[in-house]
Amino acid sequence: MNCATLFRVPSYIVRKGRSPRGFTLIELMIVVAIIGMLSSVAVPAFLRNAQKARSTEALIQLHKIYAASRTYIIELHHAAGSSVVIPPQFPVTEAPTPDTTCCSQTGHKCLPNPTAWNLPTWQALQFSVDMPHYYRYAYTSAGSGPGSSFHAQAYGDLNCNGVYSTFELYGEWNSADHDVHGSAGFFSENELE
Repeated sequence: MNCATLFRVPSYIVRKGRSPRGFTLIELMIVVAIIGMLSSVAVPAFLRNAQKARSTEALIQLHKIYAASRTYIIELHHAAGSSVVIPPQFPVTEAPTPDTTCCSQTGHKCLPNPTAWNLPTWQALQFSVDMPHYYRYAYTSAGSGPGSSFHAQAYGDLNCNGVYSTFELYGEWNSADHDVHGSAGFFSENELE
């Protein structure tokens, strides 16, 4: 047996008379065009879903505030230094907390700050946000006794362009059934800003 037969490449691997074929420029351009078209559809959908996921933070926290407000007004409260029961009412109005926007912080999220939630209203509601968050929360209350009401708001500048995504939830004390009745859903403005 000679050397040529030992090192012979089978014919099914290399065909005689033809060089190995690659992709043509037209085929590559078609692939790039298809990828570009898919990206133009997928990227905006991905960004919209990411912003929608961020807005769920506000919905969850406003539900907590609503439940805490309901619990607070049902409990009996006494005036400071007195045994006289005061009429049912919600905690006092509180400005947006934290007091500055989250845009200047890492990842455009507010870092947890336990002292920001040491205000009387948040303490009365036993509410705080203990993880990095996108939204600032405010509380507005009015009246006492039947018809007293509250608004819980969440404000977030999700992409730091100066336009705020706003969510709001409303509740009112009803003395007929001694319960809080509120909006059936959230008021929202610029949900995905």
